[in-house]
Amino acid sequence: MRSRRCAATARSRSRLAVAPEPETRPWRLFVAVELPAPLRQALQEPLDGLAGMRDWIRASDPAQVHLTLHFLGGVDVARVPSITAALEPAVGRHARFTLSARGVNAFGGKRRPRVLWAAFADTNVDRIRALRHDTAGALRRAGFEIEPDFRPHLTLGRARRLPPGAGREALERWYAVWKDHEFGPLPVESVHLMRSQLARGPARHSRVASLELQ
Repeated sequence: MRSRRCAATARSRSRLAVAPEPETRPWRLFVAVELPAPLRQALQEPLDGLAGMRDWIRASDPAQVHLTLHFLGGVDVARVPSITAALEPAVGRHARFTLSARGVNAFGGKRRPRVLWAAFADTNVDRIRALRHDTAGALRRAGFEIEPDFRPHLTLGRARRLPPGAGREALERWYAVWKDHEFGPLPVESVHLMRSQLARGPARHSRVASLELQ
């Protein structure tokens, strides 16, 4: 479908990737920064390592890894233009910057992990937090409930269950290999409103709108 530009302002820096069509079912939407190809490639090997533990860990699809700022849940499609209009000034007031993906960690702790993820070095983390803060305010004013806590990360896998003894040893080796690894830069030049469509296998993600930083 041909893309069209938003008419929210005369100097709009946002773009609808798809024109919302009449639909009765809500769209599952989230706001995220997408990864450049070199960073996705750098994450492939640790993802492959998790795939080898598939009995107790579900590794992320490399094509679907992103830096999530907000998960909006099921949203009426008719709200897409107003969401984009709300996000545009919040994103557009920020200058572009670059994060550096480095190391791995886990929510729930390394012995009882729930989510395994790639972390970011301290450089410019304050700027992604500021961007997240401003977009959270815009979304709250638009009527969304936004989680107050935010720890920037890239989800690599989710635990299906606690690994057995041999599995714990494999996971410890995985941590040891990747705990301080430099995965590479993540340029933050635009923020995307994304749609997640559940299907057999991994969810399918597609851009709904793009908003540019300065």
